Amino acid sequence: MRKWIIMLIAALFIQLLPAVAGAASGALTASIDQSDRKVVIEGRLAEPGAEVLVTVTDPNGRLDYFNQKTTDETGAFRFSYVSGSTTAGIYRVRAIGPSGAGGNDLQAEYTYTGSATNGNEPGTGAVSPSADVEIVLGADGTVVLKPRLTRDPVNGGLYATIGSEALKRAMELATPDSGGMRHLLIQAKSEEPAKAYRIALPAAALSMDSKSASITLDTPMAAVTVPSDMLAAEGASVAEFAIEEASRDGWNEATSAGVGNRPAVDIALKLDGKPVNWRSESSQVDVTIPYAPALAEQDAEERLIVRYVDDSGQSVPILNSRYKDGKVSFRTPHFSTYAVAFGGETFMDLPVAHWAHQAVGALAARGIVQGRTDGSFAPAASVTRAEFLTLLTRTLELRADDGGNISGELSFKDVSSSAYYAPALRAAAKAGVVKGDGSGNFRPSERISRQELSAMVYRALVSTGRLATAESQAASIVFKDESEIAAYARDSVKALADAGIMQGSNDAFRPAASASRAEAAQVMYKIWFANAE
Repeated sequence: MRKWIIMLIAALFIQLLPAVAGAASGALTASIDQSDRKVVIEGRLAEPGAEVLVTVTDPNGRLDYFNQKTTDETGAFRFSYVSGSTTAGIYRVRAIGPSGAGGNDLQAEYTYTGSATNGNEPGTGAVSPSADVEIVLGADGTVVLKPRLTRDPVNGGLYATIGSEALKRAMELATPDSGGMRHLLIQAKSEEPAKAYRIALPAAALSMDSKSASITLDTPMAAVTVPSDMLAAEGASVAEFAIEEASRDGWNEATSAGVGNRPAVDIALKLDGKPVNWRSESSQVDVTIPYAPALAEQDAEERLIVRYVDDSGQSVPILNSRYKDGKVSFRTPHFSTYAVAFGGETFMDLPVAHWAHQAVGALAARGIVQGRTDGSFAPAASVTRAEFLTLLTRTLELRADDGGNISGELSFKDVSSSAYYAPALRAAAKAGVVKGDGSGNFRPSERISRQELSAMVYRALVSTGRLATAESQAASIVFKDESEIAAYARDSVKALADAGIMQGSNDAFRPAASASRAEAAQVMYKIWFANAE
């Protein structure tokens, strides 16, 4: 078995509970039936109707069980299960309540002597630790886990628990794709309606050192795909994801108008029962929200986007969001509230019949391009080098580094570090997109030519892995003015023309002509659209 699989299985089982300074007030007891390994855990918190998370670790510190429920009207709770471990010794039990509740961190232990018969033998009454999870191998190598859903009596939501044993089996069954990734799909679906779904699983499955696996949490409200390294530095035992209908209270007028009655979901994460503000630029998650476009939206689906709604009710568009096949999808580095919206201005000088109407509308919906103060777009106006660079880096979401740090001196003599385009220039220079004019200048205010635009776009696409280099490739498209293209831009023009990103007019490329705002938008739209496939 490959080394990383061994490491993954080990990580799923070898995990220690965090140290606790002292047991809080309250009561917790745990016992095991030595004949069939049935464990009963009972306790009480000071607060009734509070959520309590229970974890059990075996003598080697491996997670044997976890689950959660709400305490009754007296604050009492009870869990029972059949242990999947046959290791003899002391088992440690921990019950964690909400931070504000009295007796919110309780501990107990029980001893298993190792005298039970095989839990799978007839007559023992033992239940497989995966009995609540159906595991199905998909045709493409993806493994589907279908857990039993339990109704939360407090909020009416549905929750499911995926134990270590079920997750381990699913990982072993999954077939790696061409990139070596294994894919698991947890289907938390029910015929009963619900406004909230919670899925708990061992945090170790998401605490790997690399992206060797992905887990999709699929609910009727949204599907969230998380990578196996998203919690690499957290050190938790249990990860609980919540996907629920978002409250629209406190949204500002612009957010409410843009979203309308379209879906809005709130995605949150708890680690060991405590809410966390997870964020990671390097291990982002993919989200899809089901949506059926309205009749008026069906001819402009490229304007369907997702907006991130912050705690103040303001929102911003997610640039990479896009609609396809009944779902709006996006990638995000953090959990929060996200809503489907329909955007894009209608510019008075850009009618539906204009060849750039669709491109400009899609980019305007995402805030990538903007119109003039008089409501026009000025499609024939020229674009400066600084304006186009800003447009390019915004479309490709290029940053100076993973943390968005834009500090540092610029290497161009004619650029101020306080210029509005300075962050874009730093990111582009780091990626090798811009190189200046050979004399240490960038010439930000000059109109960008079509061949300069091609060179910038080509370098950006190559540096981000979106396009192969054009060296040694024969061009399938030949322009009658090819001899007029500068040597530095010939490979760029050839590659972009073959990719359908740039095109000429009447068999001519017009390399020295200034690029217009409409042409720049069309190029950015083709880049964005191609990246969506």
